[in-house]
Amino acid sequence: MVALGLDIGGSKVEAQIFDSDWNLLANKRVKTPGDRTSMLEEISNLILWAEKTNSIEVIGLAAPGLNLVDKNLFSINLEANSQQLVVDLEHKINRRIEWINDARAFTVSEAVLGAGKYYQAVMGLVLGTGVGAGFVINGSLVSNANSSAGEVGHISAPLSVCRELPILDCKCGRTCCYEVYISGSGLSQLVYFYAGENLQPEEIDVVKKTEPKILKAWEKWCHIVAELIITSASHLNTDIVVLGGGLSKMDGVIEDLTNAVDQRALSNVKQPKIVLAEAGDASGARGAAYAAYLKDRLE
Repeated sequence: MVALGLDIGGSKVEAQIFDSDWNLLANKRVKTPGDRTSMLEEISNLILWAEKTNSIEVIGLAAPGLNLVDKNLFSINLEANSQQLVVDLEHKINRRIEWINDARAFTVSEAVLGAGKYYQAVMGLVLGTGVGAGFVINGSLVSNANSSAGEVGHISAPLSVCRELPILDCKCGRTCCYEVYISGSGLSQLVYFYAGENLQPEEIDVVKKTEPKILKAWEKWCHIVAELIITSASHLNTDIVVLGGGLSKMDGVIEDLTNAVDQRALSNVKQPKIVLAEAGDASGARGAAYAAYLKDRLE
């Protein structure tokens, strides 16, 4: 079995090819196109690239959002929002593609093959252009690949951590979603609110422990993420939280989030261990390939 996994993110599209033992055979990364037509073309080219050197048996595609009942993609962070991206791709390449939400793909990858493989209850949390999660119990994804189980980015953050912050509208149509505060742009918003500076996350990372106002914004970000982890973990008695996405690369993020969880959690209540993904920001592509492999086995 040779499987191809594709992961569409806000900034990159990752393609990875795996053998039957889940060894990585080849990979390729391109910048995420800025329009739907270019996206279809770019993904099709990645599939053609994979097929030139390997006999690809299954193809999995991970993308943010939900693949709705009418096959339209609900994804506020992609130009393909409200479009039948998967259907159009299948027509274009004349092959079946198994779709899975990117955060769920990431979680499956890390729970089965990565940092969470020795744990019973795994939460995968992706913090990047958007915010998403997935839950795996005893090796199986909670609910299914198309469900909203894990759309934690579009839960409203509680007043306990957002009381003094501005009320922000989310592109999903809701207000004060976790995503508007703890995504990459959310972190930048917090820095602007506390320090009055327009900085990107990579710039914030350099000065977050040396400039007091920016440190305050970073600590607030950690406490909002901690509240999300505590709330989500309490529903499923999660053993471990695996972090992915661009913000998981921030210096000291594991230690700072662990401390924030300890400060906010109920005393003497065991909280999940927080770790980085073994496969890094490319783990979603592996999860997409694995989801396609499982689907093929069940048929």
